[in-house]
Amino acid sequence: MKYREFEDYLDVAEKGKICIFGAGLYGTTWVYDILRAMEAQVDFYCDNKKQPGVEIKEGVKTISPQELYSLHDNVTVFVAVSYRYQDSIREQLKENGIVKFMEMDQIFLQEFMEDIIEKNDPQLNEKFKFIINDEDYLSTEFEYHMGYRPNLENPRTFNEKIQWLKLHVRNPEYVRMADKYEVKKYITEKIGSKYVIPTLGLYETFDEIDFEKLPRQFVLKCTHDSGSTVVCRDKNSFDIEKARTLLERNLKYNYYWAGREWQYKDIKPRIIAEQYLEDTQDRELRDYKFFCFHGIAKVLLIAQGRMSSDREVTTDFFNERLEHMEMRSGHKNGLVLPHMPEHYLEMKETAEKLSLGIPHVRVDFYEVNGQVYLGEFTFHHQGGMVPLEPYERDIELGNWIHLDLEH
Repeated sequence: MKYREFEDYLDVAEKGKICIFGAGLYGTTWVYDILRAMEAQVDFYCDNKKQPGVEIKEGVKTISPQELYSLHDNVTVFVAVSYRYQDSIREQLKENGIVKFMEMDQIFLQEFMEDIIEKNDPQLNEKFKFIINDEDYLSTEFEYHMGYRPNLENPRTFNEKIQWLKLHVRNPEYVRMADKYEVKKYITEKIGSKYVIPTLGLYETFDEIDFEKLPRQFVLKCTHDSGSTVVCRDKNSFDIEKARTLLERNLKYNYYWAGREWQYKDIKPRIIAEQYLEDTQDRELRDYKFFCFHGIAKVLLIAQGRMSSDREVTTDFFNERLEHMEMRSGHKNGLVLPHMPEHYLEMKETAEKLSLGIPHVRVDFYEVNGQVYLGEFTFHHQGGMVPLEPYERDIELGNWIHLDLEH
């Protein structure tokens, strides 16, 4: 929504109460801050997972869903949850008599910011500096996830240095490496086509996909983002409309705005169909992720359980000597240590060749039925927004990234 449209909407909303539904990242950071910058009074929060009476921000507390429902049309609800929860929250509000609500998600943020930037009004730029300025935006998000403000003048931890790299490194080659289609050409040029996951199709729109021509199993994903992957294990039971909803929405979204990862900003949004990968021995697809620092692969992360709907994803870290590291990053370690890849040395040498001259990049591989495939390059592991535990690991990995702080 554009600035003036939102201003008009708030004029009507302020005749009643204002509630933010969702007391997570969106609701406690930029959603709240935009409303306050627009001089709207947030009366309360509501969240299915929080008890009533909990102070969320600047004295604003939660109320119960039942209390919210009792207000009927005397409240405007701003839904501040990620896309995967929007449908259920929308239905919850409708079923309980809430008629005035607006979803403030990343699509809203993108349209709102792009409109303000296009206006180039100094007063508006200053008013919304907290989301227009990448450093301000990242610092707020970092504090939410990590519990402290990042020191971006003299960063020490791995996650702080990831934020610094986002702000200061603008290598055009990274754009090709982040594009899920163009990266295949890049890989072919650098190390050969044998490492490339076969492409089944490239599409500008979802309607261009001819499902009759695709095999029984395949993978769909957007070329310009992260997290839009749709896996089809059996075309006969594949939910095409569910895939359409996800992929068409993501085609509209510039992934840059979520975490200010510069390399995504100018990637052309498309959909790619790829060959389905699965090891026939154990029906698993393990990720082998090499954390490379200035051309040296120092850490290997192995992810397990991604192919199972009833199994928790686990991750284990290993050093250069393949010794298990006491380290976690958003997931538990596995109860049983994973097997090392058969082609470990080939993967490691390839990762180091591809990471030469780069302060930090994660190079991801799959090993399927004896064949090595390069999955992707990730310049900012988990956006630099997930704690490395124990904290000493955050410091240790941070020491391996050498920055030009005079940049």
